[in-house]
Amino acid sequence: MLEVIPLTQARQAFLQLVQKAEKGLGRYILTRHGRPVAVLVGYEAYRALEETAKLLANPEFSQDLVKKLGEAGGEGRWLDET
Repeated sequence: MLEVIPLTQARQAFLQLVQKAEKGLGRYILTRHGRPVAVLVGYEAYRALEETAKLLANPEFSQDLVKKLGEAGGEGRWLDET
């Protein structure tokens, strides 16, 4: 879950926030005057998000994903292509 933290508080605890994010124990939305301005996540979480974005940007993959989800009937299971 993302924790919302004002920038002023994040500055004071920056090292601790980075250490938690690095270990996968924290993800943070940093705010200024109550508005989101940045997100702090661990590098591995960032890489996973990047890979997911690349896959979803591929039209062939996206169409196949939608098709497979429809075939699964919303039951949360994947069907083999065969």
